[in-house]
Amino acid sequence: MYQLARLLCRAWFFSGIVIIPATVFADIDPRPGSQSALNGLVLYYGLIVSEMVTFEAENKEALASDLYLNYRSYREQVLVTVLRGLDNINNSAADQLVFDLSGVSFGETTAPLYACLVQRKAKKLVKYLEKGRSPTEWCTKELPATAAVCRKEEDALLLLRGSIRRVNSKCDFPLYQ
Repeated sequence: MYQLARLLCRAWFFSGIVIIPATVFADIDPRPGSQSALNGLVLYYGLIVSEMVTFEAENKEALASDLYLNYRSYREQVLVTVLRGLDNINNSAADQLVFDLSGVSFGETTAPLYACLVQRKAKKLVKYLEKGRSPTEWCTKELPATAAVCRKEEDALLLLRGSIRRVNSKCDFPLYQ
């Protein structure tokens, strides 16, 4: 009985040591909608895009088969979710990722959706252009070179500026239908 009590005390003491440091590093404001939660969500949106492009680069042969039709549908759904999610987050981290994604070519299907997102966030994205930031920097650093999805800087700037100029016009493909 004494040994059982001693074992339980050790387990309780050890778990206390483990729990206390974990709470020290916990998020200060873990509520949904807090800035730290939104920044974390934006971070994961960027990671989703990065992982998806990496997966595609590593599995080019498999994706060339008939299975690609199913994957393409899944890919479009993921990109639509990411773009709509970024549209609903109103902070500088989301604006930064929208700017960074201008250097990525996702294909014809989601390009109009991305252009609509840029139109909606145009006023916020102009500050990145004014600072002389490269829209292809994130793409070349975060995505594998074998993926070949990074645009040339001139093309990315042209796309970004073109969408910003159309800020008050109706989107070709609205974010929400």
